[in-house]
Amino acid sequence: MSAMSTTIEQVAASTKQTTKSGRYPVFPYKTNFSLDVAYGEAGYSNLWGLQGTTVFYFSDVLGNHQLALGTEMYIDLENSDYYLSYMYLAKRTNWGITGFHTSNFWNYGFFTVFRLRNYGLDFSASRPSSHFSRTELGLTSYNVEQKYILTLTGEELYTYRINTILPRVGFVYDNSLWGYLYPIDGWRARVDFIASPKYSAKSLEFYSVQADIRRYLKLNMDYSFGLRLSTGFSNGKNAQRFFLGGEDNWINYYYRYDIFTADSTLAENIYFSDFITPLRGALYYERAGNRYFLFNLEFRYPFIRQLVLGWPLPVTMGGIQGVTFLDFGSTWYDNKFHPFKNDYYRGFMMDDLVAGYGMGARIYLGVFVLKIDVAWRFDFDRTYSPRWYFCLDTDF
Repeated sequence: MSAMSTTIEQVAASTKQTTKSGRYPVFPYKTNFSLDVAYGEAGYSNLWGLQGTTVFYFSDVLGNHQLALGTEMYIDLENSDYYLSYMYLAKRTNWGITGFHTSNFWNYGFFTVFRLRNYGLDFSASRPSSHFSRTELGLTSYNVEQKYILTLTGEELYTYRINTILPRVGFVYDNSLWGYLYPIDGWRARVDFIASPKYSAKSLEFYSVQADIRRYLKLNMDYSFGLRLSTGFSNGKNAQRFFLGGEDNWINYYYRYDIFTADSTLAENIYFSDFITPLRGALYYERAGNRYFLFNLEFRYPFIRQLVLGWPLPVTMGGIQGVTFLDFGSTWYDNKFHPFKNDYYRGFMMDDLVAGYGMGARIYLGVFVLKIDVAWRFDFDRTYSPRWYFCLDTDF
């Protein structure tokens, strides 16, 4: 008998994996972790610049247990970024626990620096209610430390700390169909509630509700519309601030004003605020408040299917997608919302509202997607000079 015709039973018998009666023995399952993948992550942050992390994933054969370790060691543990997470996925409800630590530096003057540490422990649970929806619960022990340090001597001039607990609940729905670079059909929606109860002098007091609803309309596999409405509010003594304007991972970015301040609001602005994007035509932090809304409309289409150059270098490019968009939104404090105003010199125009329109291209470069947008801001009275956006990101 050839090796190709050898049956499974004969193989099992030859390796003594069957009993004398010819049955296969049953052994209890043992959880043994093995390394699934190890790779490096690279990214760009508008606040901290280029960043990188080495990530290791471990799991068992059935995928019931997952371990993830991410690390970026720099000098010592206090000045490095790292996290360790464990996920239990054997049941319908997924459970997880993550310990994390990040450390960032911000130069303030010639001989002083702020060191900002964010560390804690996060507990999470996720249970699907259908193939397209799930409910999420979580609780985070969230700690922030801000130190003002003399760089020449290492002397700590002062330390400011925030220690709080953040319970949260969220609902997610997603039946979207993806195309080449972005969704082209279906719905995506998310509603979140998060709170910070005041339990000590170093904790904050607020609660926030946010909603994000997206609709994709497919004309065919190449042409589609994307619509998005995002809104939210925050109440409490230390209500969260929402900063509106700009694009995620905007490389050639500009600020409306600087949120980096030499006081306690620095840590609150960075770690307890939300940055609402995209609003193209506007700068980062164009508006700020504890209430917001943002509407985006995009028409998505093939821009360059194939481009072949013969001089000065033979280069072939293709698959470049195009978008035409309209963005408008606003943030404000409490009930002080003034969308429009009558200016003495300019007449009727937008006040708290910010709007922009334009077009752009999406180029997949193998490792990331390069977004190139040009946008014109308008306020009913005038249209401003175009502003360019170069970003490393995907569309909503």
